[in-house]
Amino acid sequence: MESMCLELANAPLLHQKSARSLRRCCARPGLFCQEIRNSSDREQKSPMCSVPTSNACLAKRNSPVLTASLSTQAPTTHPQTTEWSTFCENVSGEWEGATATFTAEGQPQELPFQYVPKEFRDWDVTLYDWQSQCSMQPQATGIKCLLKRLMPTVGCEADAQTFHEETRHLLESTDEATQHAILSNGSYTTASSLDLSDQTKLRLEHCLMTAEKKRIRLVQHVAAAGPSDPWQLSGVEVHHEYYDGPYNGGASLSGCGGGMSNFAELDKFGASQLQHDWTASSGSSYSVSEDRTVQLQHLPSRMSSCSQEGITCLPLNAYSIVQSRDHGELLVEAGVLQKNHTLLVAQQTFDNGHCKAMSLGTERVQS
Repeated sequence: MESMCLELANAPLLHQKSARSLRRCCARPGLFCQEIRNSSDREQKSPMCSVPTSNACLAKRNSPVLTASLSTQAPTTHPQTTEWSTFCENVSGEWEGATATFTAEGQPQELPFQYVPKEFRDWDVTLYDWQSQCSMQPQATGIKCLLKRLMPTVGCEADAQTFHEETRHLLESTDEATQHAILSNGSYTTASSLDLSDQTKLRLEHCLMTAEKKRIRLVQHVAAAGPSDPWQLSGVEVHHEYYDGPYNGGASLSGCGGGMSNFAELDKFGASQLQHDWTASSGSSYSVSEDRTVQLQHLPSRMSSCSQEGITCLPLNAYSIVQSRDHGELLVEAGVLQKNHTLLVAQQTFDNGHCKAMSLGTERVQS
């Protein structure tokens, strides 16, 4: 079974940057480390800082070390519609948070061994969450996404600040078609423009705005054993993020105690909680024609399937659904169950090897 954690395990040498400054305590934002309070004894450190609630401290951005691009075709200028402009305003910026990777069964995956300081292993502490920082910049051809996963550190001051970095280009217009759905609030879902018959691995990303300036991004890694086998979920990344400020290219990393709280070990909701008569209340729906043209459709009465088949329940009331009966047929869905019987959902369907429909929006329980 493959996952982002396994990919990181084989990643090249990471960037390291020396940094020394005052830090707030990792475990208690209101406290400073003892080494800061008593500057005459730099060897003393607060035991509070041994708690793995923060994965990194302040550092300056340097050159990228690991890049990956989703673009497979030459991008063209994105249509400058009012919806696209408003979407860009809401998706752009520096987003701090936490990220974790889960198996197809919904179990959190440990951080790769080589990235975890020896002290955590000595204390029998298992780490599942990364502190993360995502820089998103709208461009003429799409959205540039720069994601940093900050390496775990012991204490509030580390001799070297280290992070894993990857760059992706999302929602690009291409010469053939733009296969994605967006909402003006900053939500989006990306669909593969590739012929499934030629692929055995897919990466599908969905971003759902859960509140003002807060969002959950779910990245489904889907794989098939061979060119004629059905698709299965191999792993799913969950990124819980909040807006920290305007885009600055990731000029500085989060301070100690920054980002969202760890969530990988939180309880998961039961799939039965999705069993309602959902009705679409707002969103966008698209169809993809034989010539790969994407066309806006009337919003269907219901977008979600909420099927018990192929479902993976996750923390933060998030879920993933992957269903496939043959290699050319695939349904993928990601969603977040919110309070007041509200469901945020993104869905894509593939038929005969190609994406045929996409939906993204909000549903409510039918009264």
